[in-house]
Amino acid sequence: MNAFAEGHSSWCLGPEADPKKEEAQVVDDIEHMRRLNNRLWMQILRIALAAAPQETKAVLQDIKNNDRLISGLIEKLADENSRT
Repeated sequence: MNAFAEGHSSWCLGPEADPKKEEAQVVDDIEHMRRLNNRLWMQILRIALAAAPQETKAVLQDIKNNDRLISGLIEKLADENSRT
């Protein structure tokens, strides 16, 4: 178990816990863990750009292109006028 998980077991509050508060705490914990992971991903990106800038930039371009496709799919899902 990592240091974050050891200090954040609040999502195991027990049977008498308020479900809404428990859910909110889980969301807070996820947000915190994602923030930590984002920092680590940025460290990896810095290392990759320093070690292999051209290759890294090519991969970043592919990621950007895929993100555009994903955004288009999300627009279709989020469109209020689309059929369900």
